[in-house]
Amino acid sequence: MASLLAAVVIVGGCGDRLPLAWPETEANGVCPVEVTGSRFEWSFRYPGRDGRFGTDDDLVSARHLHLPRGCTVDLKLTSTDYIYTLSLPELQLEEIAVPELVHILRVDAARAGSYQLLSDPMCAVRFSHDEQMGRLEIEDDSAFQDWLATLAK
Repeated sequence: MASLLAAVVIVGGCGDRLPLAWPETEANGVCPVEVTGSRFEWSFRYPGRDGRFGTDDDLVSARHLHLPRGCTVDLKLTSTDYIYTLSLPELQLEEIAVPELVHILRVDAARAGSYQLLSDPMCAVRFSHDEQMGRLEIEDDSAFQDWLATLAK
C-alpha cells in the first residue's frame, strides 16, 4: 500500500498537484467520494491526506460536489433516512441511495461544467422538497485545489 501511495503522489493523485484530498486512488485508478443523502440534501466526504475515510482529516461538503477535470470518481452512495435517486441528466447518470446499502456511481469528469444534482426522495411528501439537492462542479485542478483548501479550514 505504501508503494501505491508513493506512486500516486508522484503523479499527483487525482489532479496535477499534490492534493489536499485523495493522496492515493483505489487500485483501479479511480478516486472515491462518499455521498450521503440526508434531510433532502447530499453531503460529500473526501478522504484527506491519509487517503482513508473516517479519520480526522476527511473533508466534508454539504450540497457541493467538486471534481477535478480529467479524473474518474466512484461516488459511493448511501442514505441516512429515505431512498433517494441521484441524477445527473446532463451526464446521463443516475443511481439510487438506500439506507444501510452502498451503490456506486462512476463519474468520468472529462469536461468542465456546472451541473444540478437532482434527486427524487421517495418519502411520500415529494411536493415539499426542492428537486435540486446539490451541484456538481467539474473544474480545472487549480480551482479544485482552491476549493478543497476552503474545506480544510
